[in-house]
Amino acid sequence: MDILPAIDILDGRAVRLLRGDYQDVTVYHEDPAAVASRWAEEGAELIHVVDLEAARGGDRQDEVVARVAAAGAR
Repeated sequence: MDILPAIDILDGRAVRLLRGDYQDVTVYHEDPAAVASRWAEEGAELIHVVDLEAARGGDRQDEVVARVAAAGAR
């Protein structure tokens, strides 16, 4: 079994929604790429990324996702 760290991105920040509720957001970090970089340095080879803005039909956060992708993990 593989365990993958995950980063949910909303408004350019690393967040978690409580039970999928966009009105109940916990911000874990202002810079998702910094989180991805730290996890890559700690040995993560894969990181699951969810663009929550795009998931609810809004604009894609391509720039933020690209910075996360460049952080060192696939």
